[in-house]
Amino acid sequence: MPPLAAAVGQLHVRGRAAVDALTPTLDHIVIDRSRQVADDAQAISILRQRVPVVAFVNNHYAGYAPETARQLVTLTG
Repeated sequence: MPPLAAAVGQLHVRGRAAVDALTPTLDHIVIDRSRQVADDAQAISILRQRVPVVAFVNNHYAGYAPETARQLVTLTG
């Protein structure tokens, strides 16, 4: 792999319009993004072999950021 030019990797998963159209409250998953979360987790696992990684997740990605974050943690160990 070529060298990285950063000391920290950052991933920000977000969305908005689709979730807003499905629910007025951001307290549960309303869009199944498990495939995308798995892809993001794989990218995090690869990147963190070389640098620390910080991931930011907001409620508009799937409807409930805490659950999306739990999914990422589970998949990345």
